[in-house]
Amino acid sequence: MGNELAELMRRSAGDGPSDQVDVGAVLTAGRRRVRRRRAAAAGGTAALVATALVAGSLLTVVAGGSGGPDAAERELEPVGRVLTLADARAGVPGEDFRVLTSLTNENLDQANGRYLSGVTDDGLVLVTDGPRTMRNETRIGLLDPAADEPAWLPGGPQQVSAPIALTEERLVFYGQGARSSGAPVLVFDRSEGTWTRLRWEGLPRAEVQAVDARGDRLYLALDTGGEIRQFDLWSVSLSDPGDVRNEQTVVGDFDITGDLLTFTATHNEPNDRVHVRDLASGEEWDFDPLSGDRCNQLGLQRIDDLLVLSQYCGTRDDVRDDRVQVVTDRGDPVVTVQGDGLEAGWTAGSVVLVESYDRDEGGAYAWDPGTGELVRLSDRISNFGLGGAVPAGSELLMWHTPLNRRHGAEQHLATWLD
Repeated sequence: MGNELAELMRRSAGDGPSDQVDVGAVLTAGRRRVRRRRAAAAGGTAALVATALVAGSLLTVVAGGSGGPDAAERELEPVGRVLTLADARAGVPGEDFRVLTSLTNENLDQANGRYLSGVTDDGLVLVTDGPRTMRNETRIGLLDPAADEPAWLPGGPQQVSAPIALTEERLVFYGQGARSSGAPVLVFDRSEGTWTRLRWEGLPRAEVQAVDARGDRLYLALDTGGEIRQFDLWSVSLSDPGDVRNEQTVVGDFDITGDLLTFTATHNEPNDRVHVRDLASGEEWDFDPLSGDRCNQLGLQRIDDLLVLSQYCGTRDDVRDDRVQVVTDRGDPVVTVQGDGLEAGWTAGSVVLVESYDRDEGGAYAWDPGTGELVRLSDRISNFGLGGAVPAGSELLMWHTPLNRRHGAEQHLATWLD
């Protein structure tokens, strides 16, 4: 994909009315924190896709989904503390973060490469090479950050797309055709060294908007209505293909961290409801995040008791109003990072990663809940959607920078030093 198409994809995201305004030690030390392990089911292993939020138009608030009785009275301006990228200070390697390993691809416009695609619970880096050949097969390995080369998994290259869960027991991937609930899931048993393909005949055939894992179960948001706004939540067992459950829940964006299911009322339109359900006890509560009344809800992540909401609030004079809003899981405002061309990246165990494609202030940023500071990690970000999930409770984070006049990219895996 060329630079022009990458820019077009990013700029088209959320389009609306123009009048809108020693890794093991790191993991052990970070277990006090809880964070999400979210994998984008529809994403591919190939990184020749520019990072872009879901496109859509800003819609008027509708009852029963994204709006309540008083939604029309809500303001567009963010609530609570607001930071812009200009408020960030430059990060200092060795003081704010320490890079553990990096990986370079010189020209991703020409061909697929090798990528850092996530980190397992026991601190090994998932490395994916490809897809390649007419069969679109990907070689998969696990890398000790102190080593030069990964240990490639037995069984040879596989027809996989995005990783779903990376635990000490198993590696779970969506197979090709990941946007369909009928697509296979591939599971690598790390103790046995074997691959298994799973399908669940009891799932309704629909597009998979998102997927998350909790223990032996996968939770899938299925777009049975075809409107890319609200989705039916289903779950399946990784050990029993006959165990398929309709969770009787409609979600927009969702996250599962530990026993907590967190979800919004809608996706890609204004949202006035966030729900939190304890899957173990059944306790549930909800709140209005006080997002702008014409801000499209585009993503949700959790760090400990903080929720990270990605939003697009329109464009005025060719300047986008993109936001990463952080609230507590009881609805109290914490901070909003606001700017042109920014979005939440893969969160770490202790910081919120913000990626910006702004021409002047673009790059990777980390907001630290402990200090309240916004720290700039890099002054540029690549054209390619790279990265992956890191373990719950870790202090790890990943970002990527451009190479070779933006035809290539370098990925960085680092630990946050708090």
